Order: sequence, then structure tokens, then C-alpha cells
Amino acid sequence: MTRTLAADGWKVVSREQAKVGYDLRAKRGKVERHIEVKGVKGRHPDFMITEGEVSCASDDPKWEIWIVTSALKRSRKATVLPGADLVQRYSLTPISYRASTRVRHSR
Repeated sequence: MTRTLAADGWKVVSREQAKVGYDLRAKRGKVERHIEVKGVKGRHPDFMITEGEVSCASDDPKWEIWIVTSALKRSRKATVLPGADLVQRYSLTPISYRASTRVRHSR
């Protein structure tokens, strides 16, 4: 994805390590895009997405998702959706919980 964007004149910076709700920040002139990339082995575009990514999809107008199907093959295909479209087109089902110890108070 980075090479595709760079070939089109975008300056791309990885944001994965920063855990900001998207993988790449792409800038060209005054335009900025916040891109989350999801790759899936098969042709059906079902994927895992974090709560933070869903929050960004809803709140950040620069956020978009690139869903890459058949990601391990030469025939891979990327579909690009703005965050608002992700929230409208996909059923988002929570599938995990965070477990943390409860603080016990002395009496």
C-alpha cells in the first residue's frame, strides 16, 4: 500500500507503533489521509477491527480503510472505504473483553 501511495505522490509515514487507530498517515500538499489496512487471505472481506479503529472510523473525517482481499496472492484487490461507510456497510460485533483485576479495599 505504501508503494502504491508513494507512486501517486503521497508522503507516507507508518503510525502502527503509535497505536493511534490507523496504520498509515499519507500527505500530499495540504491533504492528509489516515489509512487503516486490513488484509484477508480469501476473497470475502471479513476482518478483525479494534475498538480504537472503529472509534477513529466514526470520529476522524480523514480516516479510511483499505480492505485487501486475496492478500497473499498476486490477484489481490484493495477496496477503499471512508470511515462513515465502514460503520454503515459492516455489522460490527464485539467479540472480546478486557479482564483486569479488581482493586480490593480494606475495611
